[in-house]
Amino acid sequence: MRFFLLIFLSNIFQTVFAQSSELPFKDGEKFEYDIFFEFIKSGTASLAVKKDTISFSKNRLIMVGKGKTHPFFDLFFKVRDEYSTLFNTTDLVPILFNRKISEGNFNLNQQYLFDHQSMRVKSNSDFFPIIDSTQDMLSALFFARTFNTNLLSNNKVLSIPVFMDNEIFRLKIKYLYNEIIKSPFGNVDCLVFQPSLQNGRVFEDEESMRIWISNDESRALLRVEVEIWAGTIKAILKSYEKSNILCQ
Repeated sequence: MRFFLLIFLSNIFQTVFAQSSELPFKDGEKFEYDIFFEFIKSGTASLAVKKDTISFSKNRLIMVGKGKTHPFFDLFFKVRDEYSTLFNTTDLVPILFNRKISEGNFNLNQQYLFDHQSMRVKSNSDFFPIIDSTQDMLSALFFARTFNTNLLSNNKVLSIPVFMDNEIFRLKIKYLYNEIIKSPFGNVDCLVFQPSLQNGRVFEDEESMRIWISNDESRALLRVEVEIWAGTIKAILKSYEKSNILCQ
């Protein structure tokens, strides 16, 4: 079971917005999450934005996502996952994506090199076709956060192309309603979304996930709930750092 893939995929589902002119993310931003299986705290996950240390371009950022189980759960199913993407902030597309998975006895290393001009991506020594604005599973978060809610309407369904496991995956997203939820930061007005996911991967069915996004300029992912065959997994934001200001 690819446990922490839930966190990074879930961030994709903010794409029911109309594009904004100013990027909401910068170097130094960091999200920290607690992961629960049913009512048991079982792990942590994080998302961070860093300066481009590859080309040192001002128009590029590196995004990193990590997830791990707590030591007790390591005895049963140890997870150490890391995702990173080099992101072009001008065109809002990924350039280089790396995925390192260690989950129980399952290990996987993937690297995707995107060529958006030639509309293809290199995976290992093979090339695969892509379409306009294709994202990887991590860059999709930051692509989506450049949007605003001007065109939001109930039951509106949009999709975003994501290159994953050497194929294009059309991810469908439906806006459901607004809800005020309790958080470490007080009561927060949230937009609630329901994505349609691929059956047979991790999720119980195509409509088993709900996500809560703060209805403000930060568009922070506050909560994720996913039904899988064994029960319910929750991810809850515990701290958020932006512009050297820490909220917890």
